[in-house]
Amino acid sequence: MNNKIKILMTSDVHGYVFPYSYATGKDADQGFAKVSSTIKELKDENTILIDNGDVLEGSPLAYYHFEKRKGEENPFTKIMNTIGYDYVNLGNHDFNHGEEVLMDHINKLKMPCISANISYKGEPLSKPYYMREIVKKIRDKEADYVIGVYHGGFEADPDSGEPTENLSGENEGYQICKEIDNLDVLLCGHQHRPMLGTSNNTFYIQSAHNGTQLAMVEIDTETGAIEGRLVDATAPADPKILDIVQAEEKDCQKWLDQPLGTSEVDMVINDEVDARLHKSQVITFLDQVLFDISGADISANALFLFAKGFEKNITMRDLVSTYPFPNTIVIKRITGKILKEYLEAVARYWDVEDDKIIIEKTHDFPTPQAHNYDMLDGVEYTIKVSNPVGHRIVSLTRNGIPVNDDDEFTLCINNYRAGGSGGFEMLRDAPTIKEIQRSVVEVIAEYIEKVKDIDFEPVDNITVEI
Repeated sequence: MNNKIKILMTSDVHGYVFPYSYATGKDADQGFAKVSSTIKELKDENTILIDNGDVLEGSPLAYYHFEKRKGEENPFTKIMNTIGYDYVNLGNHDFNHGEEVLMDHINKLKMPCISANISYKGEPLSKPYYMREIVKKIRDKEADYVIGVYHGGFEADPDSGEPTENLSGENEGYQICKEIDNLDVLLCGHQHRPMLGTSNNTFYIQSAHNGTQLAMVEIDTETGAIEGRLVDATAPADPKILDIVQAEEKDCQKWLDQPLGTSEVDMVINDEVDARLHKSQVITFLDQVLFDISGADISANALFLFAKGFEKNITMRDLVSTYPFPNTIVIKRITGKILKEYLEAVARYWDVEDDKIIIEKTHDFPTPQAHNYDMLDGVEYTIKVSNPVGHRIVSLTRNGIPVNDDDEFTLCINNYRAGGSGGFEMLRDAPTIKEIQRSVVEVIAEYIEKVKDIDFEPVDNITVEI
């Protein structure tokens, strides 16, 4: 008799199905099709298969489906049913496309949702826990092992407890391991960070994103030993999964190569760090689009990880590779004091080492946080990185006039930042004037198609110095 319980977990697949990169067109070991084949290789009669959330958002295919084919059958629901998950959790990005999309997905899944801390219309979205018997040796009505499924990662070093990021509540894996007694296994996600080990007697594991890995945990019911490993999704793609989205993927590829407009302004990203340190003009353009739709005084955008920028002939592929998230738009009212607090939080991204400006270590490892370095237009400012944190904004003006604490401005940002995520609570608490429930990508694409020839004077309004 097999006395081992096997748990397989995927997390943060983010709508990737086909095994290639949308940005480069090259083959890549990622996506649900390879995940499916890898699961088939690993699964046995004592296996529990779990997805830990963030399925519905992230890939160009997901964006295309929910923008262009929203009323049609959700391919990701069908894929998860075909693979045969036993349980699913929800991630924060599964909410991005709204209530209708999310509830349709949940209602059509053939397996339970285990998001026990979510209520819908005043009722719990799911049961608080599920009992599963998969081996013969089971105690009467008591759990031999308790498995936690958490769409979050670690805010601190799992061994020392030393914080590794701003303690905003976004990731609380260490606290969970420390404060919840008798938790045998914690399945983590959200951070896109491969990791496994033991913290405060709880075995934890987290896989990488986009369907590049599965997390596998094995529990020996005779000895009580718990072991785990990360399994790369290198098996040949499952043709049954590819067939589900083959036709839509073909249309998506045509859409990605659709020309939107042209520009002679240099907006190609060759060096991401330099593009943040010296503000790439692609940010100036993105901020201009937000100005255009909002009429705000100040707008802000981040240069996301692996952003490629815009070629002379701008396509949807350029756009979704540069702005991969379906964020919406929020306009806040802020004071000069809040603006300074905001910029001081932004300035934490940098540090000084050997007389050079570098990325501050917790913003680069264990999880790169390029999305938390906003660059603002509508004001001029200087970040002096060698100053203590909280005292780095040494100059802040608007149209050359110093900004005072009691000055008032309107600020246009995305909904992620407006919610305070990334350690920007000062923006969460600022009054919201208006919410524009349209994706930033849609707004940018519409702007480019309307203007056609994107031409503007480069804006050099940010100085980062030692």
